[in-house]
Amino acid sequence: MGESVSLNVKSSSGLGKKVFLFRPLVEVPNNLLMKKMNEFFKEKSWIKRINIVKDIGFLGMNNKNELFLVLSEMLNWERHESVKATIFEVLRSAEPNKAALILIEGARRERYAKDAALKTLSVIKGVRPSTAKTVVNALNELLENERLLSYKGLILLAISNFDKEKGKELALSFFKSKDYQAREFGVKAFGKLRYMEGIEKALKDENKSVRLEAVIELEKLKNHELLKDAVNDESWLVRWRAVRAFGIHKLKGYKEILLKALDDEHFKVVSESIKWIEKYRIGEALPKLKKLSTEIDISICKPAIDAYKELTGEEPPEKSFSYYWLLDKNLNP
Repeated sequence: MGESVSLNVKSSSGLGKKVFLFRPLVEVPNNLLMKKMNEFFKEKSWIKRINIVKDIGFLGMNNKNELFLVLSEMLNWERHESVKATIFEVLRSAEPNKAALILIEGARRERYAKDAALKTLSVIKGVRPSTAKTVVNALNELLENERLLSYKGLILLAISNFDKEKGKELALSFFKSKDYQAREFGVKAFGKLRYMEGIEKALKDENKSVRLEAVIELEKLKNHELLKDAVNDESWLVRWRAVRAFGIHKLKGYKEILLKALDDEHFKVVSESIKWIEKYRIGEALPKLKKLSTEIDISICKPAIDAYKELTGEEPPEKSFSYYWLLDKNLNP
């Protein structure tokens, strides 16, 4: 620790012969950073080390070169995956071009945080075109040699972050797979690339997990038009997520969607709808809330009764015996 270390990398990745990851501690003149770094090396708790990394990120933002040197030195020493993931996050904010090269090395060599390095590469911004090209070349090389689908999918998302055309080509390839998990990664990339045609196809996939992923991406993009289709999906989980999206973001047509969801056959979808109807005080729902207040299913009648009282200031005319049972149970445990 404290010595300058260099790593040899394959020339085919375009990274050159050496990437210097670590520097002598004496090269960091900032006393506060030095103090925090020394705390980091002495601390045994990984949770506390995460907090120290965050403190260092805050303290070093005025001199990002020094911050980069400190974080690189810490990265050499750290072995806990969560701490490394935090260092990667601060690195990408401090010096994205240098961080991108560090992250490539992490993805190639790192036993402890390979997925964290790839996930950070999938969101890092502000990288120069020349660096992006280098990173994509290295990621393509990683993809060719990778065996695990979970890592292949993360590499796909990272490539999509740097090269939209290449990302789309790979995403379509993943989406054609017979493996539904590969198709899920393809849909994630469609969302990152805002490729709506691909997401629309995913809504019709035979596997509900793929359709659910499509809804998750549509929620991120706040696309109400395609989400309307998902409200009618055969899977309650897909319908629930779509209703939730309309509620959280108040998407166009949200009132109609929430009112319709009150008639859903699954209690999770109904209770989700009631939650947002109460929040947005949708008075048109009162007749249905009145009826739902008599449902035997406590997970439906209780939120319906609570929403009715919130909207009117009064108790509903009739309440389910399940509600009284719950009330009695709470009063006489």
